[in-house]
Amino acid sequence: MKKDIQTLLNKYKEGKCSEQELRLLEAWFFKIADESQGEEPDSEQIRKIFNRIAHKASPSKPKVFKIGKRYATIAASILVVIGIGFSLLKTGHIPSLPWSETANYDIAAATDKAILTLQNGKKIALDSLSGHTVFSKYGVEILPGKNGEIIYRQLPIAHHHPSIDVSAYHTIETPRGGKYQVQLADGSKVWLNAGSSLTFPVRFDATERKVRLSGEAFFVVNKLIHGPDTERMQNVSFLVETDGQTVEVLGTEFNIKNYTDDLHQYTTLVEGSVKVKLSSGKEIILRPGEQAQSGEHLEAVHADLEREIAWKNGDFVFKRETLEEICKQISRWYNIDITYPEDIKSVRFSGMIRRSQPLSVIINMIESAGKVKATLKERRLTITKT
Repeated sequence: MKKDIQTLLNKYKEGKCSEQELRLLEAWFFKIADESQGEEPDSEQIRKIFNRIAHKASPSKPKVFKIGKRYATIAASILVVIGIGFSLLKTGHIPSLPWSETANYDIAAATDKAILTLQNGKKIALDSLSGHTVFSKYGVEILPGKNGEIIYRQLPIAHHHPSIDVSAYHTIETPRGGKYQVQLADGSKVWLNAGSSLTFPVRFDATERKVRLSGEAFFVVNKLIHGPDTERMQNVSFLVETDGQTVEVLGTEFNIKNYTDDLHQYTTLVEGSVKVKLSSGKEIILRPGEQAQSGEHLEAVHADLEREIAWKNGDFVFKRETLEEICKQISRWYNIDITYPEDIKSVRFSGMIRRSQPLSVIINMIESAGKVKATLKERRLTITKT
């Protein structure tokens, strides 16, 4: 089978490759792994390997394929680079790979599900909402959105009593295997990753907007809000509290990762400006493209935005990630327990895969390195050396 490489990669990106074309790309990527020995290949190396594999796949006369810098980058972005292997994992049309020895069943990816806890302790399952108003009190009503989220809508003054209780709080919790999105009463949007919770005022006051996060969330903060006793729009600081840390913003886009089983907290700024302050008093101001890492110390480092917010965009992106870190992520996402020997937890993987894929595709990725074997039984994944 002979295809111009640029055309084939475009078809791959669009999910239009045939089974034969996918197998060709798969063979290509694995051959790159063999010959690059874990180093990222250049475009010339990629082109030569592709030509050799395409020639073997068809008896017709060899054809020289062209590859520009842009397409070499695309190829690199869909490789799994481990220091020990590559694999094709980005498209939603990946065929089952022959080396996977999973059980005869699979586990689906996380879905939109969460529990909303009201001020009075009542709990509402958000994955089973009807199209009607969920809640109406404190000058706010909660409505289901078009994309599965819930929307807090702050009512005009004429629709509520002038003495509004702004101390009422709600909490949204996503379980392992769940994710959710909420639009707060000020118009700010929050995406919650699996195993996370957000506590927030039902209605914000005119002087402060403060929420509390456990787990991971991506925020798009609205700069302007309505005060409860005025129709005038005004700037009010937005504060996100986590254990031992406060992030202060006016209007911006940022991600906070604050899982209890992580050694550090990570605040990644996409747009705008934020101040990260520890309970010890130490603080730093981030610029777009920077990440604050806090634990015993607080420092700002360059952030890989593609990697840090991949979850919000529906992807897993691993760039020389340890097996230990990957297992944390997939354990939360698929709601499974994972065990592995201590001596392989530092093996590093890189790759990209859609989060909508079932667990078996992740297992294929892990096994494709040739260094480990994964066995799934019920909701427990056991990883061992090969």
